[in-house]
Amino acid sequence: IQKNVLTLRAGGASTAEIAKRVGLSARTVQRIARATAYHEAGHAAAGAIFNQNPDFATLMPDPKTNILAEVTRMDHDLDSKKALKEEIIFCYAGQYAELRAGSSARRAKLGATTDDETAKGSMLRLCGEDANEEALSTIEKEMRVTASEFVDEHWALVERIATELLERTTLVWEELDGLRAIYQGEKTED
Repeated sequence: IQKNVLTLRAGGASTAEIAKRVGLSARTVQRIARATAYHEAGHAAAGAIFNQNPDFATLMPDPKTNILAEVTRMDHDLDSKKALKEEIIFCYAGQYAELRAGSSARRAKLGATTDDETAKGSMLRLCGEDANEEALSTIEKEMRVTASEFVDEHWALVERIATELLERTTLVWEELDGLRAIYQGEKTED
């Protein structure tokens, strides 16, 4: 259903039209779009703050990959512990932004399956391939707290990106970097 809602929305259909076509209430359609926007905004904010150069953030499903919405990055290396930790925060930031925006824990977890897998891979690299479950569990708990704190600290940027995504569906790197620069006081709205 989320894919249908986002596809119709990206195509310009109104909330009422989408609700009728997918058999949901208008409020549920709005909730799906909002939760997805905040999820992707969490990723985009992390990518922008960590200078990972997000290529774009979109609420438009990709029919080739079945990815519902995404943030892609032009370049980011994972050659240092700092970069691996930033990658993990990037992965978890979507989930925590969605939760802070009022989504249910179940919904946020469902939308983060790929994010969780990517974070786990980065944690394995961070801890070493021979890390035991206890070490991985400890780093996961620490990184989840760090990601939640990141979202809280940068909530104004997350909100701004989510609002822009809801209005325009897709934001490219220059727009995301511009929002980051405004947020960090490097530019003004003009």
